[in-house]
Amino acid sequence: MAFFINNKKHFELEIEKDKLGFRKCQLGAVWAVKSHYTKSKSPALISMPTGSGKTALMIALCFELKIKKVLIITPSVVIRKQIFDVFSEMEILKTLGVFNSEEKPKVNNHIGYLKTENDWIKATKSYDVVISTPNSCSSDMKENIAPPKDLFDLIIIDEAHHARAKIYESAFKDFKDSKIILLTATPFRRDRKRIQGELIYHYPISEAIKDEIYRPVTFKNVDTNNGKSQDKDSLLANAAIESLRNEQKNNPNAQLLIKTRKINSAEELKKIYEAKGISVGLIHSGNTTKQNEDCLIKCKKGELESLIAVGMIGEGLDIPTLKISVLHDIPRTLPTTIQFIGRISRINKDQVGNAILIADKNYVKGEVKKLYYFDKSWDKLIPGLVEHIVMNSPLFPNSEPSELNPLGISPNDLKPFFSTKIHKTKVGFEFKKGFHKKMPSGIDLVFTHQEDFNSPLILITKHKKTLPWGKDSALFQENYDLHILYLIEDYLFESSTSDLILNHMKSKLFDTKKYDIVPASNIRNGLSDNTIGQYFMVGMSNIYGSGASNPTYKMLMGLEVESAVKHSDGAVFSFGHALSRIDENETRGIAVNNGRIWAIKRKNIKEFSIWCQHIYSLIKLGNNESKIPRMSNLANFKTVDKFEDKPVSIQLDSVCFQMAIVVIRKGDKNYESFIPEIIFDNLLNNNRKIECSLIVEKDELAKIYFDFDNEKKWVVNSDTEINIFMDIPDKDPINTSLDDFINAYPPLIIFQNAKSLRGSTLFEPKIKEQKFDRTLFKAIDGGWDETDIKKEAEEPTEPGKIYNVQQKTIKVIINSPGYTDNDIIVIDDGAGEMADIIWFSLNEKIIHFFHCKFSSTDKPGADTRNITELLQQALRNCIWIRSSFIIKQLLNRVNTTKNSRILEDKYDELNELHDDFIPTDWDYKVCLVQPGLSKSAVFKDNMTNVEKLLLILHDRLQSSGCDLKIWASS
Repeated sequence: MAFFINNKKHFELEIEKDKLGFRKCQLGAVWAVKSHYTKSKSPALISMPTGSGKTALMIALCFELKIKKVLIITPSVVIRKQIFDVFSEMEILKTLGVFNSEEKPKVNNHIGYLKTENDWIKATKSYDVVISTPNSCSSDMKENIAPPKDLFDLIIIDEAHHARAKIYESAFKDFKDSKIILLTATPFRRDRKRIQGELIYHYPISEAIKDEIYRPVTFKNVDTNNGKSQDKDSLLANAAIESLRNEQKNNPNAQLLIKTRKINSAEELKKIYEAKGISVGLIHSGNTTKQNEDCLIKCKKGELESLIAVGMIGEGLDIPTLKISVLHDIPRTLPTTIQFIGRISRINKDQVGNAILIADKNYVKGEVKKLYYFDKSWDKLIPGLVEHIVMNSPLFPNSEPSELNPLGISPNDLKPFFSTKIHKTKVGFEFKKGFHKKMPSGIDLVFTHQEDFNSPLILITKHKKTLPWGKDSALFQENYDLHILYLIEDYLFESSTSDLILNHMKSKLFDTKKYDIVPASNIRNGLSDNTIGQYFMVGMSNIYGSGASNPTYKMLMGLEVESAVKHSDGAVFSFGHALSRIDENETRGIAVNNGRIWAIKRKNIKEFSIWCQHIYSLIKLGNNESKIPRMSNLANFKTVDKFEDKPVSIQLDSVCFQMAIVVIRKGDKNYESFIPEIIFDNLLNNNRKIECSLIVEKDELAKIYFDFDNEKKWVVNSDTEINIFMDIPDKDPINTSLDDFINAYPPLIIFQNAKSLRGSTLFEPKIKEQKFDRTLFKAIDGGWDETDIKKEAEEPTEPGKIYNVQQKTIKVIINSPGYTDNDIIVIDDGAGEMADIIWFSLNEKIIHFFHCKFSSTDKPGADTRNITELLQQALRNCIWIRSSFIIKQLLNRVNTTKNSRILEDKYDELNELHDDFIPTDWDYKVCLVQPGLSKSAVFKDNMTNVEKLLLILHDRLQSSGCDLKIWASS
């Protein structure tokens, strides 16, 4: 059998212009294939839009390449039957006027496995053309064997974007002596990986529209309000039927294509549409081949108004009267979307107007979001998306190689250190084309390489660096840095020998608003290998902010260092970073705070890519609750997108407390030496937003919001810009807007249940269930009879009362047995104070911090209003425990704030104490003074909210090395 060789004389590739003939894209593809095989034997990839005539092209190639026997591999039985019909009848070539014989090839619509060599011979011996599916002919399937040699001289893989990598591998291996041609509408797979094969011809969708192969597509959004599935399907059906009836007025033969992913969903949809008066056909893989074929025949004859296609089976449909499509399940990948849209966008000479696509964009996921959310017509947007992916491939370079690699560097010689920051990209993320021509001043790009759009983008930069020992002589050296940017799905892996240089370049490479650091709960999955061994280093991050006795960060080093993590650490510390043995070939580290994962090794780019893919699988397949092995003692953390409860305290970053000078500036007014306070006001937007007040020296400067839905989580709402200046010892000063400051140094939010939130990460301390030690809760000596408990620092107004709360507290201190004439008492009353009263007990070497608050109630009880503000002040107090800045801060406050003073004018004594002050020589106690709290009301059989709050404070203070007591009412 040699039909195509024997009948070549009856075939004309190019005919006279008055005849129909092949389209220019079909001719272009044939010429490209013939040219390719003059210089290469490698598999050839042809990209042509759906509906541009790929089956006719297959026949033309068989003639032009003088093929004796051809195997066509196609992904579904529906497409297999359509190709079988076209090859068997040859009517398409007669219609085009390029074939003038009644001869027909022998075609086998092959079904079943090929288990033996005899099966292969039987399936091919009597045929010119064999059409099969991967399951039936690929030796990758265990039921099949590889074919005998030299059985086919041409292999065509249709819809190549669907084939798994192993299908290619088995085809290339089994038919290595045959010509192999891959056909697809999109030259990249559904997973965005490049199809194996040399792309020799690409016919853009934009050209197909110009050449009137495609008609434009109009998108109609149907907002189903995220209702129940049945409601959504019914609303979409109503919109589809309305569009179909309107179309049928101008196009009587218009039909509706209904798309879903599951067979059971298709059955339900059939009932919905038929109940609304629409005749429906249904094709899916669960039907027999004959059932599907009968349904398609009815549809082509116009006996059905609509057709439901399940999954991939709808992509190969050849029914030009399908003009409207409704998506009950939206394809998530661009290749699948392009293929499906091709079913309704093909020009039909008997129809007028655009094709129509109906869907609810609320349900759009994945890379196709751009299609549904941009205000463009699909005829402009689809070509743009496909062309961007294809033309950014190195197969279509936009620069001369010498321009991208002036030093002649080979990427195979590069061996990066395995270290990467990981970012989550947003819809629309892409590398900018032509970035190499737009580098920042002072940075030269000396190497650019990307094997294909699924491979890492490799950059080498050069810049001049001043030598530290030759600054006065202006001596420089040339510095080279390697940068690797690897986009895997929606994750960007970023590796660089200089973060500083890469940060300078980023805005030239891509839109920096289109990505964020991967959440900590994802990064910790980087140590979720089952083979993880011993730890060499563990870093622990303070979940309540830092203090002199409780640092922001604590690090342990040594063999099996995990055994040094104590149970008590879990009350204050969460996981920060670790370095661990994974197996004999790798030691890996992760740092959850900055999204970095690294390994102690250096290999080539290919090995680095494989390692990144492994890390990607760990963080992608892991979950928000996955644990770090053998780190159960530490506080848990997870990424959240809403508030679980109302905050009880919002604390500015600890950097605010490490200052020599703090100046808050709003307009013309300066606030110096006042630590601003953030007071929680309201919980909004279904627990996704909080409103707070920014207070400085009892002035409300602005409203501040934390919003999970905002790109910048913290927002300052003020009619005048607020700036903050901070002079920090041994560090660069901070001089910036408050808005930038609180996003760079996000405040810590503490909740009633002892959990804390920084950014989107929620920390849960390991606190054992316990009761508050009631002996710490005492009635004040002498009682409150002489005190106006409604006045904290103002003069008493209640008849017969001679003290306010602060005055009574000072009297009790002075009358206590531990007080001596040498002791120093500082009154630090006002916004941002360290405490209302600070008592230096010199003989006992104890620093007492007293936080006083007037009663919000007439009678003592357990009202949380009487404890909340005290709790906030006392939690902020933790920063001063064992701090060397305590006395310096108090002296500064006394000198600059109105209400701060030292009793008995002991200014010189406090100065002298400062000169010899060693903070670790002192003990520390915090006392809450609140006459509105009653011991009998606070402590009940069931724990009251006040007791819960006291427990949080007690545990926090104890972890800082400080005792707590409460002066209240009995």
